Amino acid sequence: MARRKKKKAPKFTPSKKDFEKLAKVNKSGQAFINYRIKKFDINISADVGIVKDMGMFKSRKEFNSYMERMGKLKHNANFKFKKFGETVASQAQINLSKREMPGIVKSMKKVKGKKNTFVNKHGEELTKDELFMANLRTNVARDMEIGRQKRLSSLPKFNRKGQQIDKSLRPVEKATEVIVRKKFDPNKIYSRRQMEMRLEDLEKVSSPKRYVKREGLIKQNQMEKMLWAFGDDAEDVRAYFNKMSDREFENFYFMFKDSSMGFDAYDSDQMLGESKEVDDKLYGALERIRTDISRYDKNREKFKLVEKY
Repeated sequence: MARRKKKKAPKFTPSKKDFEKLAKVNKSGQAFINYRIKKFDINISADVGIVKDMGMFKSRKEFNSYMERMGKLKHNANFKFKKFGETVASQAQINLSKREMPGIVKSMKKVKGKKNTFVNKHGEELTKDELFMANLRTNVARDMEIGRQKRLSSLPKFNRKGQQIDKSLRPVEKATEVIVRKKFDPNKIYSRRQMEMRLEDLEKVSSPKRYVKREGLIKQNQMEKMLWAFGDDAEDVRAYFNKMSDREFENFYFMFKDSSMGFDAYDSDQMLGESKEVDDKLYGALERIRTDISRYDKNREKFKLVEKY
């Protein structure tokens, strides 16, 4: 018996109207993104995933699905934000924190005569508003840490021989330098001052600017070290890195931290011209950086897409 041939999916041939619809929905989507960058300092570009090339849609179904998803952006609780001081929380994070409140106060006792006030096992009185804010800020900070950890751990890591390092051989906390904090526990509060300090600290670590500053410092510090150690001999290397965003440079740093970016070969007061021994050591370190740049450049566009956290 002859096999029946599977019917091929009809080729997607977009019409002029389809192109107009795509341009319109993408313009709206970009405005949606820009508004949140301007008002909240949060870039959701990677999460929204605007598709500008019509050729990316292999079928009418894919195109319609994209149009539907883009049309529902304003209803997505992950993209609705609210400020609480420096903290910026999504509606989804706010909803989660509210749902967790009964479990938090359950471990405490109500204070008689004081509305919405509870006492923990150490005898510290905490209001419902304080508990909610501490829990919300903890959840926002945790989400940032988990996202950053996922992004950095998803990057391939290489040793000095150009071999990819097996991720299972190193704890994710060590590989990414990110430790995810535990959920908020009111019974870990021992004093009124500690609660005040906890809220202040949580406000800072739940700010959208938290990792932006860190990324900038990583690039600035390493560029200064290169200038000190190599001088004009590394002008091509610095020019390449200067074209990178702070985020992309951080990706490169973690990818090649066990190779050329460990900076152990020149992370000191040494500089070219001191002695033949020092020069040989530093020139070797500089060539390793150039080799890693060559490796990275072959797949640069692919690696640049790793932006989410």
